Amino acid sequence: QAMAKEGVSVRCRPQLEETERKLWLVKLPDQVADALDQAAPGQRVGMLAREGRQHSVSIDTALVHEEAPVDFKMRRLIKPDSSMHAFRWDLEQGEVAVEGTFVEVA
Repeated sequence: QAMAKEGVSVRCRPQLEETERKLWLVKLPDQVADALDQAAPGQRVGMLAREGRQHSVSIDTALVHEEAPVDFKMRRLIKPDSSMHAFRWDLEQGEVAVEGTFVEVA
């Protein structure tokens, strides 16, 4: 029985508040990280999806070069205790964070 895809809108944030839990760590190619770093806070930049046990982040291809990879594996750091998830990745110039509501599909 195939599991339905689950997703969440992803928005760029300037930084995570100290009180927010950092639930996911995502490693991105420089091209994509640069595009996210330039995105305005609150701008929708991609989609988080889960299919089975595989997790990936898909970034809007309009933000990056057409040949740049846009799907990434990610590793869960802390089991979430609510519908809100925090994501982050580190850049040389600092940290970029995104947030979203994970949508469970029955």
